Amino acid sequence: MLCGLCGAQLAPDSRFCGNCGAPVVGPPPVPTAGSAVGAVPAVGMIGGNSSQTWAPPSVPLPPPVLPDATWADSDGPPTSPPDLPARQANRPPSPITGLITSVPGMPQRSHETTTGPPPPPIIASGPQLPSAAASPTPAYPRLELDTGELIPLDRPIVIGRDPSAAPGERAVRVADQTRSVSKSHMRVAFLDGRVMVTDLHSTNGVAIAMGDMRTVCVPGVPAAAPGNSVITFGKRELRVHD
Repeated sequence: MLCGLCGAQLAPDSRFCGNCGAPVVGPPPVPTAGSAVGAVPAVGMIGGNSSQTWAPPSVPLPPPVLPDATWADSDGPPTSPPDLPARQANRPPSPITGLITSVPGMPQRSHETTTGPPPPPIIASGPQLPSAAASPTPAYPRLELDTGELIPLDRPIVIGRDPSAAPGERAVRVADQTRSVSKSHMRVAFLDGRVMVTDLHSTNGVAIAMGDMRTVCVPGVPAAAPGNSVITFGKRELRVHD
């Protein structure tokens, strides 16, 4: 069954057209041998017995809407519309495809290429280590001979009438008219913060006196001589100063 106003197909037992909303008037007429196929009763004729026929009015379709990017041309392929540049200039930028070029509150950086030497690197400050020149010179003890001569103990020394020192050692010659001092009588060195005395198998030996205490050195065995102690070798002696 068709709608008498717009010609749309009606659902069975419907009272209104689902397309245009027009009321449905009676059942469709039974076609006869002389009736036109597709004729519908005129609107307002109850029962549909009128011999008049009614055709649905033609409804003009709207023209197709073409996108902005093309322009219909009957003589050729789609081209750009004449006012496309003006419309693109007035069109606001898309929030999706727009490129963020600045951030509020942040300084702008120039993308132009600059010429010239690069800036110097930034070196983070930190605790400064003392240089080798600023390091204090280690203090070495000194030996004072009975003649008042001071001998720095910055390296091992060999003391005697005519001492023979090894490489890295210092030979200290002392005068002895009584010949109580051997040629290489003893070796004195500053090791691990202590003054160490070694008797080099001398004839009259070596002794270390500290107050009322007196220690005789064993030949070939180093012995510690504390500060302000007196070392006796033969008839000569020397004092240890820190």
